[in-house]
Amino acid sequence: MLDELQRHCVKRAMPPEIQKLGRTIKSWFDNICNFHLARVSNGPTEALNNLIKAHQTHRLRLPELRELPDPSAALRRSA
Repeated sequence: MLDELQRHCVKRAMPPEIQKLGRTIKSWFDNICNFHLARVSNGPTEALNNLIKAHQTHRLRLPELRELPDPSAALRRSA
């Protein structure tokens, strides 16, 4: 994806600033890729997801409307 972006930026139809960005991406290509490859771990995200799940299990769960008793039955009993 980065290679495709770099090739797109250096096209002659692009403004000079974008062409310069393309040249910068090309010169830093290996460093950029290595930086992102070194940070592949999703550990922090997974830990946060586990905390959210643990929190949700301890919350009070309110019943949905379809789970509530039929109000017409209660009205018949009181009549």
